[in-house]
Amino acid sequence: KSKRDREGTEQGKKPTPAKIYFNAIQICRNHLRSYASDWKSLCDQTFLQNVFDAGVGFYVFAGCATIDCVFSLVAKDAGGAVVGYIPLFVSVKSHDDFTEAAAVIECHQLKRKAEEAEPEFGALCLLVIFGAEREGSDTKRLDRSCVEKLCQGHCAEAVLRIPRNDQFGLSHVFASMTSDRDETTEILASHCFVGYENA
Repeated sequence: KSKRDREGTEQGKKPTPAKIYFNAIQICRNHLRSYASDWKSLCDQTFLQNVFDAGVGFYVFAGCATIDCVFSLVAKDAGGAVVGYIPLFVSVKSHDDFTEAAAVIECHQLKRKAEEAEPEFGALCLLVIFGAEREGSDTKRLDRSCVEKLCQGHCAEAVLRIPRNDQFGLSHVFASMTSDRDETTEILASHCFVGYENA
């Protein structure tokens, strides 16, 4: 159960999320290591609100285990009022043949790590596989059932396979990407997150 479920209704029933929204127009690098051992800081509501309101997502620091990117989702009730913020943890793989069995293992690791952080409104764990030779049946898991789980305050997992010759050329771009960042500029590149984590 999520932290939200365990806390119960001692102070009255909490609003029920009805819809989930995504907002990101830019992605940058967050070199901070505060979430190296656990993801609790990534589930902080103030942090997630700032990330969502800024319309950004971020790549994690080099060598970070399990995840590659983090975004923020917002949950709203039927009237459009904000209920809370939900972390979106993304793991990116680039394999010609990433089997469904391997995807299940990867998703399990993502979800376990997310649940250990006890997110207040659950979390969405997304495995993105670039350069896939074929579409797996597991891609159908990114559907309404994920939204329903999140609206209930649970962690949900999903798989998105991007074919090698996708019409937007995403797999080709991803395969061609190289990093030109200098480690000495890490704090400068992450300055926008320093205030969030110390707020």
